[in-house]
Amino acid sequence: MKLKLLALLLLTCIGLFAQENLFNSSPNPELRDLNALEQRIQNQDNQLRLFDQQLQKNAAQILEENAALRAEIKANLDVQAQNERALNITLNEFSEKFEAQNKTTQDVQATLDSQWSQQLALFGIIFIVLIITVVVTVKISTKKVLEKRKLSWDDFNEYVISGRHKGNA
Repeated sequence: MKLKLLALLLLTCIGLFAQENLFNSSPNPELRDLNALEQRIQNQDNQLRLFDQQLQKNAAQILEENAALRAEIKANLDVQAQNERALNITLNEFSEKFEAQNKTTQDVQATLDSQWSQQLALFGIIFIVLIITVVVTVKISTKKVLEKRKLSWDDFNEYVISGRHKGNA
């Protein structure tokens, strides 16, 4: 703004000097310098306008790019939120399946423990029955053997006794 006011002031001054020089009609070196300065100010004013236009174009372009980037970021955030929801659903399903598998494993383990306990009890009972059977069989066999030996001993004693009687008689 200051530059524009300065340019306007210079133009006014130049205009006044130009009118004075027209009346004087004598080429003055100061007038030439003033004309050169005026031309220079006009050139700078034109450049300033060009820079201002370019600045406005750049600002508009930046705003457009900013809007496009915001739209792209929003779209990416939406996709990320959708992916997070899908991931959470998948994790929940996995968690449920994992818990179901753990429950199944615990049920199988409990069944195996129960079967092992039953088999162990059955083997214990069979072992005790086997020991009792062996003990009873051994007792019966021992009793039979003792009876046979007793009979044999009795027969031997009878034989010996009867042999002595026959020998004495």
